[in-house]
Amino acid sequence: MLDSLNSPTGQWAWSLSDRLEDAAGNMIVYLLFIGMAQGVLTLGAVGLSVPLGFWRGWADYWRLTARVIIFSICLYLCGCLGDGIFVAMFHHVLYSNHDSIGDFVPWLPSVRWIVKPGLGGTLLDGVSPITLRAAWAAVALPVWLVTMWCFSKARLRFDAHFGSGAGWHSKAASRPHGTTSAPPTL
Repeated sequence: MLDSLNSPTGQWAWSLSDRLEDAAGNMIVYLLFIGMAQGVLTLGAVGLSVPLGFWRGWADYWRLTARVIIFSICLYLCGCLGDGIFVAMFHHVLYSNHDSIGDFVPWLPSVRWIVKPGLGGTLLDGVSPITLRAAWAAVALPVWLVTMWCFSKARLRFDAHFGSGAGWHSKAASRPHGTTSAPPTL
């Protein structure tokens, strides 16, 4: 995997194909392990919103549940791409580790999680935790923006198919278009 020549900084030089191979491997690990963690978080959010079903009605609860799941799927897919980009750009440049489980998780900005010092991971020479956190943020911000964009597009399609769920926002919005609670005037 490593090129036979050292880089000018004294670190092993990685070729583009090696970086892409490393990123693809990390993305597969992301799909498996981070997907399970995100699934548990999504189920927790759905479970914590059960009181909404008693308070606002079960139609609103199921609509919210569907939206939470759609958002989670968007974040999961965009986060997987973000993991591949993060690893391709920064692994063996800013940090090194031997455990590739979730080097980049869009909802976990922890340097300890990325580097994993207990498993032999280290920041490379001259790299501070702040630099690695800034690199995380440089990838996480576009991931969240693309996630929100994908969610808005998916939500529009969902609402067009299953109804807008206007009752979630206000009781007046759930009435047929053009009607009010006031009697008609002559």
